[in-house]
Amino acid sequence: PVFALAFAPEHQRELERLLAVLVDVLMLVICAFVVWYGTNLCIETWGQGISELPWLPVGATYSPLPMGAAITLLFVLEKIVWGSQAHRRIVRYEELAEGA
Repeated sequence: PVFALAFAPEHQRELERLLAVLVDVLMLVICAFVVWYGTNLCIETWGQGISELPWLPVGATYSPLPMGAAITLLFVLEKIVWGSQAHRRIVRYEELAEGA
């Protein structure tokens, strides 16, 4: 329960929905920024080498940053378009396995 909800019980559902949308929008913005900035970082540092591993460009070591953000962006878009996936059996596997 969010602290602010204690002050407005009659508007609890509306406030929860508004906060959920706000969280989704902020996640989209942050993920998009990390994809953009991380990709630029990889491109800018691709020509630099690591002294311990001269065959490995610095940009390659930064590449998981935009890739992970892009995957997270896809999950956020999935949640926005198709809703929460928390009710699916695959998501609740451990909870269901304990009860079996």
